[in-house]
Amino acid sequence: MDAYYNRYQQFLINGEQTVVPFVPLPSKTSDQRYVYRTGFSRLDKVSQEYYDANREIFYKKYSNNKNIVHQFAPIDSPQIVKRFFLKWKPNIIFFTDSELWPNQIFYAKNNNIPIILLNGRISKKSFSKWKLFRVTMHEILKSFKLILCNSNQSKDYFHYFKTNNIETIGNLKFIISENLHSKNEDNINLDKRIIFIALSTHNTEEELCIKSHISLKLKFPKLLTLIIPRHINRISKVETIAKKFNLKFLTQSSLSDIKDDTDIIIINSYGNTQKFLKLSKYVFIGGSIINHGGQNPIEVAYNNSYIFHGPHVHNFTEIYNFLNKENISFEVKSEKELYAPAVRLNVTSDFQPEVFRGVIESNPDVMFYDYTKLGSDTIAPNH
Repeated sequence: MDAYYNRYQQFLINGEQTVVPFVPLPSKTSDQRYVYRTGFSRLDKVSQEYYDANREIFYKKYSNNKNIVHQFAPIDSPQIVKRFFLKWKPNIIFFTDSELWPNQIFYAKNNNIPIILLNGRISKKSFSKWKLFRVTMHEILKSFKLILCNSNQSKDYFHYFKTNNIETIGNLKFIISENLHSKNEDNINLDKRIIFIALSTHNTEEELCIKSHISLKLKFPKLLTLIIPRHINRISKVETIAKKFNLKFLTQSSLSDIKDDTDIIIINSYGNTQKFLKLSKYVFIGGSIINHGGQNPIEVAYNNSYIFHGPHVHNFTEIYNFLNKENISFEVKSEKELYAPAVRLNVTSDFQPEVFRGVIESNPDVMFYDYTKLGSDTIAPNH
């Protein structure tokens, strides 16, 4: 795919142009040095790394569907939002999770465009901040025709702002692709390897997992670790860590050409996580050692995998509390804390098909998504 973004031109995908909202270039000294060295701004660099990856995933899935158009959302400034809405003329708007953009929301409300919040959630950390702006948050939330909440905790947080337009119908992220249940179609002979996956990792977390790999390999010589960074523009930093510890690693998008002495595979593409998850029963989920709030663990748990995570999982408190209680997930703060349960689980566990999935689905506190709770006219446009 031939794709690039130049702030003076437009975003090009295979020769076709599409408008990307203008973002003022930060005027930091580091940006000026980057422009001088390369001829590109820091914004150009970030845009190419971030936009290209997301576009690629979209085109893989929906390039043949002419009824679906990919368009980046506008920057939330009044003038840009107005131009965006006048161009696209939406009949209804869906926001997801905690994406609350005031200018877009108020413009839609003032122009009688219904807005729905899907999988609505507020983390404990965000709730503490929004409490300081209670009146503003109330005005934002009452602009929604409907807020479909993903948990009882978030529902309570929304109600704090005197919001009445709430339905709790469960978590959309409990809907798992059928591809996760299918057999591994890759013709790869990894039967003799124990595979550990470090998923959605952030800065400092890769080093923890690489140190864990070194410790665990003393116990399990055939260990293979897959590192899937949250942002692939950090690949070179992960490679530097692997080199520092003199490990044999490959950077690629597949699991081909793996040798018996390969230690680490660094995945440099998006959209292939499911096929990798099928190969492992031991997964560390990132964004949790650092204070990021964690990543959604449901897909991993549905794969019947044991989960390791750091202490910072406030974005998914209810889910992690449940998984910890059922001994499906384990909190770790260092490579030493990860070593002990990983060894114990590998020696003692006997995986049964869909055992974790059954435990999750049988728990009454887990909010599975149930669209049947919605009436046929619940989210109909006003016009």
